[in-house]
Amino acid sequence: AEAQGPKDPLTMLKFLRARKGDVEAAARMYREAMRRRLEPPYELGFRTGELDDAIHRRLDAFWKPLGLLGFDREGDPVLWSRIGITPVTALARLPLDFVLKHEAYFFARTQQAMEELMQRVGRPIIYFTAVEDLTGLGMQHLNPAALQNYKAVVRYCEDYYPEMVKRALVIKAPRIFARIWSLVKHFFDEGTRQKIQVVGANDTYEALVRYIEPKWIPECYGGELRLN
Repeated sequence: AEAQGPKDPLTMLKFLRARKGDVEAAARMYREAMRRRLEPPYELGFRTGELDDAIHRRLDAFWKPLGLLGFDREGDPVLWSRIGITPVTALARLPLDFVLKHEAYFFARTQQAMEELMQRVGRPIIYFTAVEDLTGLGMQHLNPAALQNYKAVVRYCEDYYPEMVKRALVIKAPRIFARIWSLVKHFFDEGTRQKIQVVGANDTYEALVRYIEPKWIPECYGGELRLN
């Protein structure tokens, strides 16, 4: 039977890219992703308002502390994230089912934002540049329960919402990042790992301005964008 779900060219292209042009593998991935995204209908429920998202909106400030702001030099949106400030111990106690439901909420809202952005600019937008500020990353992020939840979150993203990230710039990484990265890098697909660039502590602005105009870089990173 034909799989349910969106079949627009942009969606199809993402799954095809995720499987390196292998049409049969991309089709299998698409069918499984749509099955997971539609059963239970979390994403659709959040999109239509049938699911109450109040608790998820309250959790936003803690997981994940991020947002779309500005554009990169190719005109795609930039997603800024600060995973280092997340209260890991508290989040590690959340049931995995709830964590994955929150991911469905996150992707529903992110895709809606990108769809609205496409309407405003009048052109397709396939993916975004991600900037991950690791200020605050520490020993607490080695919490085993938190790492298991994080692995499930990464696989949820990779398997069901592929190719949304064009590149990922990791900035302000403390020394412990190397230890944590050695544990979590295998959570990601090889194609995603190749998109991740870890920026030296003294090269934050130079790395950002290579891909993002100064007017869209916050002042705290040396740019011109003033935030309240």
